[in-house]
This record gives sequence, C-alpha cells and structure tokens, in this order.
Amino acid sequence: EEYGKVRHFLIFVRNGVKYLLNNALLQLKPLLDQRLDKIVEESRIKKYKSVKLDSISWSDKVSEAILPLIEEFGDVQITKTSPNASQTSFRKWNFELHTPMGLSKTNQENRIYVIESLWKAQKQKLRVREVSIEGEVVGDVWACSKSCQSLSDMVSPVITSDEEKMLAVGIGHEVILVNSETKKSYKFGKHGNYPGQLQGISSLAFSSVGNILVADNILNRVSMFSSEGEFILCFGTSRKNGSANEHSLSNPSALAIDAQDHVYVADTDNHRIAVFNHEGCYLKSIGCKGTKLRELIEPCALVLSDIVLGVLERGNKRIQFLSLESDNVVMGSLYLDNIPAPRHLIWIRSPGSDGKEDLSGDILVADSESVYHNKLSAE
Repeated sequence: EEYGKVRHFLIFVRNGVKYLLNNALLQLKPLLDQRLDKIVEESRIKKYKSVKLDSISWSDKVSEAILPLIEEFGDVQITKTSPNASQTSFRKWNFELHTPMGLSKTNQENRIYVIESLWKAQKQKLRVREVSIEGEVVGDVWACSKSCQSLSDMVSPVITSDEEKMLAVGIGHEVILVNSETKKSYKFGKHGNYPGQLQGISSLAFSSVGNILVADNILNRVSMFSSEGEFILCFGTSRKNGSANEHSLSNPSALAIDAQDHVYVADTDNHRIAVFNHEGCYLKSIGCKGTKLRELIEPCALVLSDIVLGVLERGNKRIQFLSLESDNVVMGSLYLDNIPAPRHLIWIRSPGSDGKEDLSGDILVADSESVYHNKLSAE
C-alpha cells in the first residue's frame, strides 16, 4: 500500500514537471526561432561578405558588388529589370495586429485582407480585416472563435480570395467560404487521410473556373474541390528529400495558379517549386537547395504574374523574382534583413506592368507580429 502511494506521488510529480516544461517550450519557441534565423542570416552574410543588401539596385556601386559573383552562379543571369527599393528597408505598419497569420488580395481591385489570430480565455479568436496599402483598417469582414485547452491546440489559419468577392479561410481540416460583402459563409472539409479528407491546411488558391485547391502540409498533398465543396482530385505523395519520384511533396506550404491553371507548389522541405497542370500531372521543378541565385531554402510563400514568379524563402530570408520565360534568369532579389521571421507575401504590381519585365509595385511581407511594406520601382 505504501509503495502504491509513493508510485502515484511520483507519477503526479512527473506529469507536473512535463506540463511545466511543455509550457516553457511554447514560450521559448519564438525566441529560439528568431535566434535560428539570426544564425542563418549571419552565415549567409559571412559567405557573401559585402553582398548584404535590402534590394538590388543597378547603380555602379551595386553592380561592382554583384557582377564578380556571376561566375560563381554559373549559367544564372541577372537582368536589368531588378527591383530598386524606394526605401532601404521595409516599413512596418503602425496599427496593432494580433499575430497576422495570412495575407491575400484581389487582382482587379487590389483589396488587401489580413487574417489575425488571438489567444484569450482558452479560446482562439480569428478575424479577417480589409486594410489599405498604407495599413489603415477599412473594416472587419469575418470573425469566429474556437475553444482550445492550450496553445498547442491552436491552428494556423490561411486565407485567399477570388475575383467574385469570395474569401476562402482554411482552419485545420475545414475550408470556410465567406462573401466579403454580405458576410455570409459556409464550410466544408472532413478530417482524415482518405482522398477528399484534410488534416492540416497550409494554403488555398482559386482556379480560373472557381475550383478551390487546398495544400495540406500533414498529408503532404494538394486537393481540389468545386466551389460547392465536392472533391475532384488530389496529387502529391508524402516521401521526403527527393528519395521518391518527382511528384513527391514534403510540407507543401504555398500555392499559386497561372492563367493556364498550372499549379505552383512551394515544396518547402524539398527546397523547390513543383509545377503541376490542372489535372495534377507533374510538369517540372524550379530551384534546388542552396543559397545562390535561383537556389532555394525553405520556400514558404509565392506570388505570380504573367512572366514572373516571386518566391519568399524562410531559410535565406529573401524574395527572389524568377523569370518564367527562361529557366536561368533571375529578375531580382530582396533580402529581408529587418523582418524577424517572414512567412507571408503579396505583390501588388504597378498599373500597366502585366506582361512586361517590370517588377515595380508594392511588396507586403508578414511575420507573426506585423506586416511590412516596401515599394519597388524598375529603373
């Protein structure tokens, strides 16, 4: 009997210590992530020495720093449409945001949407807000809350929008469609690993015919649904690091769709962009692991125009603008030195720049604390 009491007491102490350690790790994780980002950045600066730039500008001074490195980059070319930032660093929006978890915009009207996540009273509160390019709140579009026992139960919501004033919000295994004007919403999605089921939504995108593509970074695949939530198809496998075939995805974290409904997938843990057609057939890969131009480390967000693909890299802390017309042309690069942990990206192009080798426009980057803005001009 005494032995049993001691045993139960030790189990109680063990569970208490485990609970305290788990809470401590949750609090320390953001600090550890920032420290890791700093170590990666310092190693990159050390390797490239003087080439620590917030943007590439084709002045004589920058050309002297960049051009000697072209031989090291092999066949990669740098075009003279590289962006010239009007500021030396990104400007932080000055209005308060509670953990921005996603950014989205409409292509025609350039409406910008931010989804926020707030932990309060054992509930995760989510809110979608429309904002201006200057960071001013236009209005709240949608909100909800879900019960959570601890911070570990919180989900990371994602957001996208189409041209018919519809927003798609992904939360865990559910997709919620919201009309941004009427505020009416409906949802679909079942938890599981069978085709048509979801577990961890990491990105959403609308095709030209209104179908919804859903990237799942737990099941490591992309699923396609109709606008009514009917399952159509899925593609991708869960094998990692190129050990399987070219269809393999590992932690797909972002989607982009072009005018031909080709699907660009940020295959984060395989350090590449995988391209599929609208039927899920593999077409090609863009990039490989590395720190040189047209190489990638942990791509986590994508923006797409007619001839340019913008890739936000979490590992290299930069945005690369890659030409879709030539496999060896990098049109420009922006280093995100003053943003602690960049995660989300949108690009609002200047009027009349579509179809041209012109990168001018507004860049918005979000981390877990705020949104940062920089204006680019092609000179």
